[in-house]
Amino acid sequence: SRNSLAARARRSPVTLVCRALVAAFGLYAARLSPEELIVRFGICDALAYPRVAFNVAAGRGSTYNLLTPTNGYHPLWMWLHVPLMFGAETISARLRLAHWLWIATAVGAAWAWSGLIRRWTRSDVAAGFAALMFGLFGWSLYVLYSGMETPLVLLGFAAACA
Repeated sequence: SRNSLAARARRSPVTLVCRALVAAFGLYAARLSPEELIVRFGICDALAYPRVAFNVAAGRGSTYNLLTPTNGYHPLWMWLHVPLMFGAETISARLRLAHWLWIATAVGAAWAWSGLIRRWTRSDVAAGFAALMFGLFGWSLYVLYSGMETPLVLLGFAAACA
């Protein structure tokens, strides 16, 4: 049954160790300053999200530069950033919260895909490998922890496949 399969995936030593490694990296990344995370893993475009969210939360509208409106972003990812900026005096004051959102979403995406791969293949090794590939592989380190909307999209795909 589906429930016993999910319970076995949670108990599997291979899957647990691999997921724990991804979680450990998430904790490491969460301890970095936002500036250090951006230098190590950042993509310039990702920094537009906190800036536009700050402007929306301050009632200035959807704008990056306060001169022209923009809609060049993933709407749901943006709306997850906006509440983080309510009441902030500066973007930097709340960048740590955005940073934690990015990391939690990245780790969640890796775990979700690990669970799906386990369900589809019934293999603990495949599930563990999926957790490592989604959470710790070079491309993932660059894209998932950067602040871009990629982990949110991966979570959406995982939810659609579940």
